[in-house]
Amino acid sequence: MAHYFITGVSSGIGRALVTKLCRDQNNVSGVARRAERLKDLMVKNKSFYGMVCDVTEVARLADCIS
Repeated sequence: MAHYFITGVSSGIGRALVTKLCRDQNNVSGVARRAERLKDLMVKNKSFYGMVCDVTEVARLADCIS
């Protein structure tokens, strides 16, 4: 089991990666700007932890990573 950190998890490739990696028994952390979509991912994927963050806000992103 590995741990992955993914940006842009609220839709598209990021969301698909979360779903696939969690299904494969991995732990996944991720960030996105839309809180409601993060909550939905956390409900559907028990090994996912999401944080609201805009990756253009460097200080906030650093807080999420640490």
